[in-house]
Amino acid sequence: MRRVACLAILLLALVGGLILWSRAQRPPSEPPAPTPPRAQNAPESPASQRITIYLARELPRGTQGEFVLSPVEREVAATAAPTMASLEALAAGPTPAEESEGFRATLPEGTRVLGVEREGGVVTANFSRELRDNFNGGADWEEIVLYSIVNTLTELEGVDSVRLTVEGAPIESIGGHLSAEEPLRRNSEIVVRGKRGE
Repeated sequence: MRRVACLAILLLALVGGLILWSRAQRPPSEPPAPTPPRAQNAPESPASQRITIYLARELPRGTQGEFVLSPVEREVAATAAPTMASLEALAAGPTPAEESEGFRATLPEGTRVLGVEREGGVVTANFSRELRDNFNGGADWEEIVLYSIVNTLTELEGVDSVRLTVEGAPIESIGGHLSAEEPLRRNSEIVVRGKRGE
């Protein structure tokens, strides 16, 4: 009986020793990587951005045929390049609601925006040939067309002047009345704000 008890104690000691030895042979486990703290109140990126375009508006009170430019806001995708989005909105012209308020498109019918390049404060806007071929107006209307483009683009931060090209080539003029050879700067004198162009 005593022999059995001694064997049992010896066996238990042996098993315990084996367990301790196997634990000592294992490499120490690395602590779990800390979980990065969850950002508190992280600002959400906006789904859209606001741009301003300049559309034509006939002057009120018996000044038929005299036009000014008026600013109109548009909402475009946040991911859109502001220069291209602004010109495409300008080419699309007024909404039906804006037409009912007297706004009028400035770019000749069929004009498409082919591209925009920016170098410092100068933006080069490239249009399809309809900008020139479909122009139908005198010097006053040519001024409206030119500065609807220029004022729309110079509304954007850092844009000082605008160069126009048609099908990638520089142009002297849109309608033969005003020069468009050099980069054009903003013209605020033909801008009238307010719902009725007053």
